[in-house]
Amino acid sequence: ETCARHRVAHRPIRRDMGKDKAKRGSGASSARAAAGGFGGAAFAGVGFGGYSGSTNLAEEGLGVSGVGSFKTDGSGSFNSNDASSNYSLDPTLAQCLSHATRPNQTTKKKALRDIVAVVEGRPTSFSPNDDTLNDVNASVYKRSPEVVAAALPQWHRAFARLADDDNAATRVLAAEANAALCENAKKGLAFHLKHITPTWFANAHDEDPAVVKAAKESFERVFATPEKRSAVLARYAREILSRVTEKLAPNSDDDKNENGGTSEERRERSERITSAALRTLAGFAQVADVRDTEVSVALGEALDKLDVQNNGGGLKRFAKHSCAKIRRGAYVATLAIADAEGAYFENNDVLGAAFVLRRQSFASVALLDATDERDGSSLGEARELALGFLRRRGDDAWKDLCSFLLTEKSKAREGDAPGDEGDEPPDSIDAFLETLERHVSSGCHGAAEQSAPSVLPLLAATPLRALRKKNRLVRLLAALWDGYGLCDVPSRSADAKALLQAFRETLLYGAIVVASSDDASNDVTKNENENKDAEPSFRDDLFRAALEERWVPCAMRDFDDFTENASLRAAALCETLVSVSRRPALKETCLRRVMERVVEDCARTVAGSIPGGGVDAPGARRVAAFHRALCSAAETRDASDAKKKGNDDSETALRWVERAFARPVAVATATAVASGGPTEAGAALLASLVEKHGASCLTSGDVAEGDDASASASASAGASAPDDALLRELNPALCGAALGRAMA
Repeated sequence: ETCARHRVAHRPIRRDMGKDKAKRGSGASSARAAAGGFGGAAFAGVGFGGYSGSTNLAEEGLGVSGVGSFKTDGSGSFNSNDASSNYSLDPTLAQCLSHATRPNQTTKKKALRDIVAVVEGRPTSFSPNDDTLNDVNASVYKRSPEVVAAALPQWHRAFARLADDDNAATRVLAAEANAALCENAKKGLAFHLKHITPTWFANAHDEDPAVVKAAKESFERVFATPEKRSAVLARYAREILSRVTEKLAPNSDDDKNENGGTSEERRERSERITSAALRTLAGFAQVADVRDTEVSVALGEALDKLDVQNNGGGLKRFAKHSCAKIRRGAYVATLAIADAEGAYFENNDVLGAAFVLRRQSFASVALLDATDERDGSSLGEARELALGFLRRRGDDAWKDLCSFLLTEKSKAREGDAPGDEGDEPPDSIDAFLETLERHVSSGCHGAAEQSAPSVLPLLAATPLRALRKKNRLVRLLAALWDGYGLCDVPSRSADAKALLQAFRETLLYGAIVVASSDDASNDVTKNENENKDAEPSFRDDLFRAALEERWVPCAMRDFDDFTENASLRAAALCETLVSVSRRPALKETCLRRVMERVVEDCARTVAGSIPGGGVDAPGARRVAAFHRALCSAAETRDASDAKKKGNDDSETALRWVERAFARPVAVATATAVASGGPTEAGAALLASLVEKHGASCLTSGDVAEGDDASASASASAGASAPDDALLRELNPALCGAALGRAMA
């Protein structure tokens, strides 16, 4: 049986085979198959299309797993035995390869499955129409590595087309067929790697996860170690990147799975192939060893070629593309190349000949284009690019962006030299922050839940001293609040929550981190008096813009609004006020001024709009609700502080609420009661204050800051006794019972 199979597999094919079919009218079909590189006949040692299977590609040292060993003689010349050159193309494989390039998807898928079956020795889905293979069962056996390798010259042509097929299932089957052929070709694979590797590597960056998995797993099985994979990528770097530049050429229809289909199908095909090429470029920069001269030179040449193809646009052209998936690919490729080891070294070729302009272009893509990304599906890659680029380049990122802006300004002035006398240089940080302001003020273009959390990391990567200048943080806070206002509807509650959190983080970062860094420099550069004058101004601007003008007035109105967003806004404000109160440098300066403004608003709210009209019931309820929210936040903070060791703050958060809010509000309420007469609303508000803080909150004077124990002792000693005149103004008939229970 073995001898019979051997005779069937390697029986010379008759030259006149198919003549009768041609006479019956099928000659045209055979001619088309032969012209495409696939046919039913082969010549010993020569592949179809004139390709010689024994071409020596000098694959020395690749160490392909299962491919055999490669030896050199003493002079270093390469010696090889390409056994596949002595084998004809297997007729069954030839028929499968011919069918794999047919237009019909069903035919292609069946043929690709059959290729795997033939190689592995399983039955196929069709019977060969060759009179030398009448016994179908005789063709069902595992092909030898030499026979499989003989099919590779034809396969790599088919694979290059199938990898770009519109149908994802076809691309998956093509990747599986390629895995079967490459793994079973053994040492014969080495002589065809130059043609297969570019498509194979591109397959590993397809948009379909199944294609990626099949390609990566087979590549890692054939090249079992990172060293072997790195050697293959270094050897064929130019071929891999050449395929990338071909796919990224403008209006290029080359190898794009034909130009058939509707305009929409052609557009989707072009976008898919372009984005896959960009991911391939990124993947190559990530996994290839750019320290290798061949790799770095090939990558630089590819970037130079992209610039030429896109009239100097390079990757920036794709970063501004209308298609989101293409922009994603451009972001990933830009970060991968910028993050490559030694990419920004002067003696490195990674960025190509025009490395100075490319640095500027990369900075503009990372800090301007990616920051203004509008599609939610691309925001992850956009933010990774911006943050990764700033981490990689540091302060040099702003210099590169400044150079880019200066170059663009020079172009806009029709050739004026950058740096003309009187020409003010552009500010790169202003350009970046203005882009960020436009983005957040629009509600992050409907994707705030994904984008807003990145505001704080972006600010953290910006030079601290630059954030103090020109009211930059004040403008950003205003933009964040505008965006929050757009999202403050029930249907966008998640976006509103994310933007409010970003607003809070920006305020605290500016008041604590940015201002503190400037305080440290003031100790050296300014005298003490100047420092005292300068210290509160920056923080006061932040607190006025964020709290007094926006957050506090809005939160006070929220207590008449029972929606989820309103409750969240009020609770977040109280948490912020309590958090700031734990900072001694802020508590007695800018926060004190804010709380004085809050108390004034509450006093007006309690008194109502009619002078001398007594306590306004709705206003009193709003103030009482605000007080409850403040106390809740304070108690939560006190519980958290109690778990921390070494907390030496003598005043608890709840005691601060009493001193900064409850006492002044109680005095204002009593004054309203005295002017307009006792009311149930006024009594209820006073009762809620006394219930939480005790009778000490009814004192008419201010009490020095201290801990709870000392405050209680002072109250027991009479230093903080309730104001008798205030209590006499209260009508016992209206509020005596409620107030009495609270004081008891």
